[in-house]
Amino acid sequence: MTPNKDMFNDIDIKRQNKVKIQNGEFISASGLGTIRVETKKGKKVICEVLHVSQVDQNLLRVGQLMEYKYSLHVES
Repeated sequence: MTPNKDMFNDIDIKRQNKVKIQNGEFISASGLGTIRVETKKGKKVICEVLHVSQVDQNLLRVGQLMEYKYSLHVES
């Protein structure tokens, strides 16, 4: 999910959802769409990304990436 609407290649504002946050409350998602991100291997597309204006950073769910056959390499 991301608060940045400019990241979306396309967004369906009719697809509104609720997201449960850590304190148990729900916040509104005002759309669902596709974004492009720059990686070391070029641009990648991530589908089914929520637009949530109440969060202050981009949040990535590793399980969702795995469903789309992405791999994740973390370095320190």
